[in-house]
Amino acid sequence: LKEELRSNESELIKANDFLMQEINERKWAEDVLRRSEEKYRLVVEHANEGIVIIQDGYFKYFNPKTLKVLNYSEDVLKTCKVDDLIHPDDRDRAFARRLKIIKGEPVEAIHIIKAIDQYGAIRWLESNTVLISWMGRPAILSFLSNITERKRAEDEILQSHERLRALATELSLAEEKERRRLANNLHDHIGQSLAIMKIKLGALREVLAGNGMEEEYDYIKAVIERTIRHTKNLTFQLSPPELYAFGFDATVESLGEQVQKEHKISFMFINEGGSITLDKDVSVLMFQAVRELLMNIVKHADASRFSISILRNQYDMQIIVEDDGKGFNTSSVGLESFGFFSIKERLSRFGGLFTVESLIGKGTRVFLTAPIDKKGVLGISG
Repeated sequence: LKEELRSNESELIKANDFLMQEINERKWAEDVLRRSEEKYRLVVEHANEGIVIIQDGYFKYFNPKTLKVLNYSEDVLKTCKVDDLIHPDDRDRAFARRLKIIKGEPVEAIHIIKAIDQYGAIRWLESNTVLISWMGRPAILSFLSNITERKRAEDEILQSHERLRALATELSLAEEKERRRLANNLHDHIGQSLAIMKIKLGALREVLAGNGMEEEYDYIKAVIERTIRHTKNLTFQLSPPELYAFGFDATVESLGEQVQKEHKISFMFINEGGSITLDKDVSVLMFQAVRELLMNIVKHADASRFSISILRNQYDMQIIVEDDGKGFNTSSVGLESFGFFSIKERLSRFGGLFTVESLIGKGTRVFLTAPIDKKGVLGISG
């Protein structure tokens, strides 16, 4: 019996030692967990961005920084709905996004929210969201940053770009007016004077006949005719009278024919979709763009042929300038090259688009697209 008691006592001691070791290990684990929780709580509480947990449309948790990010008091934030903080412009989109997250559907982790603070002022927030479990149910963990100042700066930059774009357009139009004035002076004064000189010289031919002056006469006549042609070309280059007299289509076709004649490059003109009334300023800007593209073909493309296509429908007008030249890599050549940037800026002034397709050895195709308003007029708004 004594032996049995000793054996039982020994087993009890061992069991007690094991139990004490287990208790100590559990206490150690609890202490580690408590310290870990305390560490992460300090990280969250002192984070430099708002951290919130959203469930059932309410804030279930928010750290102190959230109050500054959202500009709300703690008491109000505890009871208000999440949608009450979101601007009406973004409310439906934000709700649909939260619903997708709860359902586990893929969404972009980071998105921009237009919010309203407690005093009615607009705030822009950047939110990074993930799906978590909170009290055994799905919830949304969001990290919020106030980007109002950044957004305001971006808006100011955009407005500055718009102002610069408008100034660039006004400068182009002012340049065209001056070009037109010079072209009119060339045509009305120098051109007319040369034409009169040619007529008067023709009347002198009979007087000079038989006096041995035929050679000098022919030379002077050739000089006057060459000067007249040069004056006409210069007038067209400055500001083609056809643009105002016969319209955009005829002038573009004439420009293509002139390039073909002067540079020995085969030219094709395609005009489809009927006629559209072009605002005078838009007509000028579009013509300048086409002329610049044709000069690019002459200078850089090494092309044997090019074409200009004018396509129209009820929504827009599109001009396609295409060549069979050496082309270029569009990924390595930016819009700043070949004057593309200035063309793009000019088109964007009236809602136009500028796109380029090109492959090395396969030529280049440039698309100029401009919207047509309900009256069927292509014009600059604002």
